[in-house]
Amino acid sequence: MNRMDADVEVVRDISTRGYQDAIEILELIELLEAGNVPDIREEINRRYAGIGAFLIRISLLSRLHILVARAYPPVRKGDRHLRRAFNLLENSYVRGQLEKFGYAADLARAEELWRKISADKRLIAVRHLRDKELAHLGGLDPRIPKPNYNELFAIARATAAIMEKLAHGTGVITVEVEHQLNVPKKSIAAFWAIWKQPRPKRARRTQGTKKPRP
Repeated sequence: MNRMDADVEVVRDISTRGYQDAIEILELIELLEAGNVPDIREEINRRYAGIGAFLIRISLLSRLHILVARAYPPVRKGDRHLRRAFNLLENSYVRGQLEKFGYAADLARAEELWRKISADKRLIAVRHLRDKELAHLGGLDPRIPKPNYNELFAIARATAAIMEKLAHGTGVITVEVEHQLNVPKKSIAAFWAIWKQPRPKRARRTQGTKKPRP
């Protein structure tokens, strides 16, 4: 296998992994949003489970943040993230080979979305927090505000869309990501359902008649 054919396989591999990441990204958002509603929060706090819920929430957010931010760093040897794929797609031979099995329109759409999000200021904040607080520990630049939930979710959804279009464009997977979420959504609903039910009241103990001592 020559070098450029190897690059074709790298893009295919990145496309497959990215599609899997896209599913997990959307699952994480669904899980976080489904649990962040007033009745669930109130019931969690009423049952004194707030600390546990907080720890679960920040763990889910950290995982989501990492999945999104790791798609955008500068390319180093051996990297298999989105930026590597789009760099390789600049080669006409690599692109031509992929278009034989995929869809040129989806590849073009993936590149369009990639350029748009790469220039999004919200991505700077997402990557900065990843670099200085999540993956590494360093001093945060006070000029770069931390992303809020809505900003992180917006960048995450856009990243998942890029991953989906790249997978379609390269032909490795043609199923819409949304179709892969039907079962997870039911599972997520079941996960939070317990907190939508008020805690049952404890039955009062009935005091029996004391028997006289012999």
